[in-house]
Amino acid sequence: MTNQQISERSGGHCFLRALHYTMTFLILAFFAACTEENSVDPMVQNAPEDVPEITSKTNINARSAAVLAVSSVSASSHDGNVPQNTLDGNFSTRWSANGAGQYITFDLGSSKTVGSMKVAWHKGDQRVADFKIRVGNSTSSMSTVFDGLSSGNTTSLESYDFNDVSVRYVRITGFGNTSNTWNSIAEVEILGSDGTGGGGGTTGYPSSLLNLSAWSLTLPIPENNDPNNPKDIYQPALNTFQHSTYFRLNSAGNAVVFRAHAGGTTTPGSSYPRSELREMQPGYSGNNPKASWSTNSGRHTMYIRQAITHVPPVKKHVVAGQIHDGGDDVIVFRLENKKLFIDLNGNDGPVLDSNYNLGEIFEVKFVAHDGVIDVYYGNMNSVFWTYDEPEANTSGCYFKAGCYTQSNTDRGDAASAYGQVLIYDLSISHN
Repeated sequence: MTNQQISERSGGHCFLRALHYTMTFLILAFFAACTEENSVDPMVQNAPEDVPEITSKTNINARSAAVLAVSSVSASSHDGNVPQNTLDGNFSTRWSANGAGQYITFDLGSSKTVGSMKVAWHKGDQRVADFKIRVGNSTSSMSTVFDGLSSGNTTSLESYDFNDVSVRYVRITGFGNTSNTWNSIAEVEILGSDGTGGGGGTTGYPSSLLNLSAWSLTLPIPENNDPNNPKDIYQPALNTFQHSTYFRLNSAGNAVVFRAHAGGTTTPGSSYPRSELREMQPGYSGNNPKASWSTNSGRHTMYIRQAITHVPPVKKHVVAGQIHDGGDDVIVFRLENKKLFIDLNGNDGPVLDSNYNLGEIFEVKFVAHDGVIDVYYGNMNSVFWTYDEPEANTSGCYFKAGCYTQSNTDRGDAASAYGQVLIYDLSISHN
């Protein structure tokens, strides 16, 4: 293993998620419980536009949806900043409540069609809020229509789209943010149907393009209440999850954007950040069971149609697709400067393209069988190269796809420098 790639140790970040409420955090939270913190989250960065894509773009426009009148608003608790502040049209006031699971509920007075919601977050340009939107015709029976994160880029209203639904009550449940455990909202608008059946937003979730049923997602931002570990998103929440910077549909709606910045939170055993999918067992729920298969039993395939669209300016290295075993990465697709090649656990393998241009779409495929791994590039009907060394015959394997940025601030890149990968198509199979 080289200094250029310190690999993730399998499964470590999943077990550490159980440490959300350690004694250290509880002590710190006790002293912070009375007032909002004023610190700026260093992980939050403004998101520049994508590198232009080779494929043509089509704008996806939604008709305007009406803002619905709210009959009353209530909350699980507050610190003196009352829930009514979210409806006063004043962005300098707010509702605030401390602790995971605090909520604010909006009563529409009667059942109405709701298609989206706009929320302005207090200190929304300094930190990322973790929250769910739940709806229902009774506060005792509500369903989740949105589970995700704020952008961390603005204090203005942000739109959160979901399928049109007829309900009386709309609730936001907060789980803190990347700086502390406060839930603070300046303004809220609840919108009716836009006539398209998809609410007032302009795009769908990544799951509308890629089948994510056998994947979990790791983002380069800290887990709530556990700043030393990155945030993981599991099914079923992943089906209705997006992040405007790190995991979203592109403007054309034909690719999923994966972005990881050099100052991002990393998994245990790695010093590099990622916005990356990790293979799980089909039909899983929660953080288990994880995929685990052997290259010498069965036939295991991952196909990706993708483009690397951005690299950090100093260390221009990005990994875009892996087979990982029980202890380390086995084989990956890697870009270093303009060289796109196969990396074998830190050792250079065959070169796929010695002069890769950012934004070029390419197709790749791993097929593991009989203790070897076939690599396909460009022509999906012809093997490009076969990895048949003893290291290819291994177990505890799983696929990974997305953006694994191979740089950090110690390598000379700014915290806001980033790698980015767009995935247009992704599939896995096991026979």
